[in-house]
Amino acid sequence: MDDPELPPLMDVLDRLPWFGDLTRQHRGELLAEVSDRLLVEGSREEFTALLVRWAAVAHSDAKWARLALLRHSGLLEQPRAA
Repeated sequence: MDDPELPPLMDVLDRLPWFGDLTRQHRGELLAEVSDRLLVEGSREEFTALLVRWAAVAHSDAKWARLALLRHSGLLEQPRAA
């Protein structure tokens, strides 16, 4: 089933500009979902929708990572409980 002419799936996914913004858990979930999708040979539109959905997840992961960095650096104070 593996084609020696093609790079491993992880190498392909790593080329996506937003892949590095995903958390480790989300990278694993994306890899599993793409692997499953390749087995059923879905349409190009389905695959595109899958990648667009995961790009949105990557955007969210990056946003939360930046917020955590700002909090950790002290540039953003956490709200105090009333």
